[in-house]
Amino acid sequence: MSSAAQFTGEAEFLLEGSVYRLTINNMALLEAEGVLDQSMLDWAPQLAQALKTGQHPQLRHLCALVYGALKINHHSITQDFVVEVAMGQHGAEARQALFAAVIEALQGLDVPEMADGDLGNAPAPAGNRQQRRAEKAGTGTKSSGSGAKRGTRQKASGNKRRAE
Repeated sequence: MSSAAQFTGEAEFLLEGSVYRLTINNMALLEAEGVLDQSMLDWAPQLAQALKTGQHPQLRHLCALVYGALKINHHSITQDFVVEVAMGQHGAEARQALFAAVIEALQGLDVPEMADGDLGNAPAPAGNRQQRRAEKAGTGTKSSGSGAKRGTRQKASGNKRRAE
């Protein structure tokens, strides 16, 4: 079984006289998650299935992955540039070269296997303090409210004598 450090696939493509290097690794996935604002566990299987079956993947998934993979080696790369190339605005040859490089990098991945009980099957943590308390709580009924009872006054403190 592979370790997470071996999760890398690389490829290059030529665009307008410049060589661009894609590196698909954990950092590229972090960049892609940031773009999508979604966990890779939610979108990566959809992308992989589409590529495996020859279907068209969602453009946002593909562009986010390409952006992350290019950002590793080309720090000034922008999402707009990636979308322009993916949409063919730099020519059909550039688009085909990009997609061929993506497929080459994906095929070169050495993905670690996840055993049962790994992150994919872990229960989500409780979201707030009340939920965590409820999970720890025992049997019985919950109190109907907190704080002072209705209609009661706070007693004065100290040893005050009443005037007679």
